[in-house]
Amino acid sequence: MDTIITNGKLVTPWTTIEGVTIGVEGEKVACVCRGDIPSTAQNVIDAHGNYILPGIVDCHTHFGAFLPYEDDLRAKPRQRQLEG
Repeated sequence: MDTIITNGKLVTPWTTIEGVTIGVEGEKVACVCRGDIPSTAQNVIDAHGNYILPGIVDCHTHFGAFLPYEDDLRAKPRQRQLEG
């Protein structure tokens, strides 16, 4: 794996999982687990209890604008159709 992200809170459409380790290979999530991932990754990121939101690439989001922040993170993502 190229990158390992540790000690974060992984947000999924269904729940938030604390204390996960995520392995990234290239531009894709390769594995998610609790505990350490044996790896020789040169890039190790300690998320230090921060939320990890895979797939959120919009730099302009409004989490917590209409719902309490924690509830908004747990809310099912809205499906959006991109117009091209």
